[in-house]
Amino acid sequence: MRRSRYFLLAAFFLAAGFLAAFFFAAMMVHLLHSISDPMTFLFWRVQMHSSKRSAAYRVVASVMATLSSIAFRPL
Repeated sequence: MRRSRYFLLAAFFLAAGFLAAFFFAAMMVHLLHSISDPMTFLFWRVQMHSSKRSAAYRVVASVMATLSSIAFRPL
């Protein structure tokens, strides 16, 4: 009786693992098919993040320049 309970528990977790792996693979296939060119998509994401970073850099540089011009203004 006790062995059959552990066997059913192990079978349940094994089946759940296979189902999870199957659905994960199906999602990956769907995502790869929905993107026409995955490498272009990846490079687009990198460029988007770098443009955000450069925009933030420009804002910080502008604020620093303004502060330094205020600090060094003759009285």
